Amino acid sequence: MTLKDYKNEIKLLMNDNIHGAFYMEAALLKIFKQASQELKHVSFRKLVSFAKDWPTVMANLLNLINGLNNLFIKPDADIDEYLDKIKKNIKASQSSIVMNAANIITRYDTIATMSNSRMVNDAIDLAASIGWRGMVLIAESRPILEGRTLARKLSRLPIQVVFGADCQIFSLLDDAGAAFVGADAVGEKHFINKIGTKAMAATLGSQKNLYILADLSKYYDDVRHLEIPEMPFTEIWTNPPKNITIRNQYFEKIIIKKNMVFINEAGLFNQADVKKYLETSELCK
Repeated sequence: MTLKDYKNEIKLLMNDNIHGAFYMEAALLKIFKQASQELKHVSFRKLVSFAKDWPTVMANLLNLINGLNNLFIKPDADIDEYLDKIKKNIKASQSSIVMNAANIITRYDTIATMSNSRMVNDAIDLAASIGWRGMVLIAESRPILEGRTLARKLSRLPIQVVFGADCQIFSLLDDAGAAFVGADAVGEKHFINKIGTKAMAATLGSQKNLYILADLSKYYDDVRHLEIPEMPFTEIWTNPPKNITIRNQYFEKIIIKKNMVFINEAGLFNQADVKKYLETSELCK
């Protein structure tokens, strides 16, 4: 494949509005791995430079691209080794997070979530496998209703699943002991997740924990400057009357508060821990 072919592969990912951060990272890793072996060094650098302009809020993709770009200033850097290490770390990190989250889930009779976080799904699955028989409240997550996908998966487990429109499920949060969500980026003062997370956090209140499952590859020092893209308005209203502005954003920035606990491969972080990690990690620079 040529440089142009690889750019087209990355363009397809850039235009993918369906898959989540885990899938996107695996796909981008595969492209970079193959390209690093097939393209000349100068062409591979051009490919990474092309990817650097990706207007995404998925911090794991940004950190992967920035990490490769930083390797180019090191004459003895081994790109294949770097990519293999990332791939290996992803699996180990997520397994650790799922285990920690599953153990926490078992403390509650009822939990809430929204959207279709892969790690939240896996954590609930693991909790059920070790005996948890609680209830999960799932908000549908507008506009593409991916919460329904999660509900369908969890319906196979020996637990209770309650599914409904975002506002309806949020009205039931008094019954939940805690909520669990994923994240696409975690910064010092904000994290980014699917639209509706902010409303869920506000409705949950300050006395109950909101657990955010995200491996350290999603920690990003510059979250405040990431721009949330507008998606096609036709997903919400195919043919609206004139003079109506349709807003359709998949993601939003949520202010980090004291009741928010970040579960990652290093353990449980509060906001101070997040700040310390961002200040010291080379990954986030």
